[in-house]
Amino acid sequence: MSIHRDLLQSNSRAILFVGFIIMLSSMSVNGQPSYTPPAGIPAPEFGIDEVAPTWPAGWPSQETANFYYIDNTHIDATDSSNTYGTPNRPRATIPEIVYAEGAYVEIHGGPYSGGGQIIFTGNGTEENPVWIRGESTAIRGNISAEMIVKGSYIIIENLVFSNDYAVIGIRPHNGAHAHHVSVRNNEMYGSATDVGFRSAIGISGPVENRNHNIVVYNNLIYDRGDYRPSSAGENDYHGVAPSRNVDRVWILNNEIYHMGGDSVQVGVANIPDNERPDSIYIAGNNFHENFENALDIKESNNIFAVDNDFHNFRDAAVVIHNYPDSVWIINNRVHNAYYGIASSGGTNVWYIGNSIWNIHTRNIDNWEANSGYSDGAAIHFRASDGGAVNNTMYNYDTGIQLTTSGPYVLSNNLFSTRSQAAGFDIRVANSSVSSITNIENSIFDEDSNINWGDGNAITLGELKLLHEAADGSYIQPNALNSPSTGDFTHAIDSKALNGGNINAVYERFYQTYGLRIDEDINGNPRVSGQTIDIGSIEEVIAPNPPSSVYISVKAN
Repeated sequence: MSIHRDLLQSNSRAILFVGFIIMLSSMSVNGQPSYTPPAGIPAPEFGIDEVAPTWPAGWPSQETANFYYIDNTHIDATDSSNTYGTPNRPRATIPEIVYAEGAYVEIHGGPYSGGGQIIFTGNGTEENPVWIRGESTAIRGNISAEMIVKGSYIIIENLVFSNDYAVIGIRPHNGAHAHHVSVRNNEMYGSATDVGFRSAIGISGPVENRNHNIVVYNNLIYDRGDYRPSSAGENDYHGVAPSRNVDRVWILNNEIYHMGGDSVQVGVANIPDNERPDSIYIAGNNFHENFENALDIKESNNIFAVDNDFHNFRDAAVVIHNYPDSVWIINNRVHNAYYGIASSGGTNVWYIGNSIWNIHTRNIDNWEANSGYSDGAAIHFRASDGGAVNNTMYNYDTGIQLTTSGPYVLSNNLFSTRSQAAGFDIRVANSSVSSITNIENSIFDEDSNINWGDGNAITLGELKLLHEAADGSYIQPNALNSPSTGDFTHAIDSKALNGGNINAVYERFYQTYGLRIDEDINGNPRVSGQTIDIGSIEEVIAPNPPSSVYISVKAN
């Protein structure tokens, strides 16, 4: 894009021309910035950029069909002869009805509990969704009961769910089905006490007509269940739970913390394969300080966790159980936990481009360095297959544990500052696993310690004699600039620069899903120099500055 600036002075016109390129964020049709997903995440087709309609011309005093105004704190609020309500004479309750396409429901005041549940169906369309909303993120209606959502093309926004039982259920109530539902810009909090197993936002469908295209965006959810380490035991209160019979769920840009269970649990154990949730996208979230995990992935298919911050956990930040298929943990920041990312059973499980740091055992006195099950591991695999590619691990007790099953690929990983001298950067349980594990192009500290399946500690040099592909790996002390401050960029002389190998998993992802994952954790192109770097950060090669600037001045 070129900019021309006219300078008027007397009878002369000076035209200053400077040519340059400006990269602009994409804009939605309403002029608001639209959501740009990180690499590997498709954009949802509905639920992010839609803007609520303006007030009808008849408000604040004249009722308008299909526009509802509710405020039970208003002195003139009534449901008597008041089908829709207005700002001057609101309804006192939320109608539990079937809303026609384009219906607009603005909720003020509260709390609202209905009869213990608030149940409605929205018959929205893509062009005319149903709106259930507070006025703004600053002026929110208060909901104090379960809101059961049925129907299509519905947006729920700007509400407060103000107790442990005020939840959103996108579930098969009386066999109902839901699709294209967006839950965004809400606040949900509780008492931080154990009230039993439940979820702030539960998503499931009927087996014969699965729910699909659900968006959970930019919500704040906290203090649901007893999250304290001193809690008596599991009290699985989760933040968001797409559990069964649902396809294409986006969980984006939320902060979820202080949960008795997990911020997000995908799937449940022991469900029929045809009921597994499929295509769940978890991106841009901040999950922290729960009793259990940030993310727990159970029986499900095609799960993507990209560009999240998972931190401060008394257990594993991310766990994978019950044999989900095709799990992709990409470009996340995982830190301050007893485990980083751990799979106890899954197929096609990949950890790619993550920064994982400050991972330590909960009890060093009982910690066993040469165990495949000890905590303090940045990455753990067992009863799985897949691999770890382009991860940076810093300040851990154990780097990677490979305990059972395989095959595994370990490629382009950077290991720095193992905190336990007796620990291992890589620990492979036995020769059955090591014989089907490929390691290549990795960086280790000078005190590298590796157990390649025979129970003995060996150096990188000794590993290279056993495994030819390890020849592309190097010892590089101080490979990172300032990791103690969270800066995992490469030192200027690091062998990680252009030291990697473009692993086939990148192309495999593209061929399977039609999306590229060719960006690093900072959004930089994955190949910036001659070839890919080792670790989670790709060093950016700046373009050469222009040799000249052209200025043309023309007088009238």
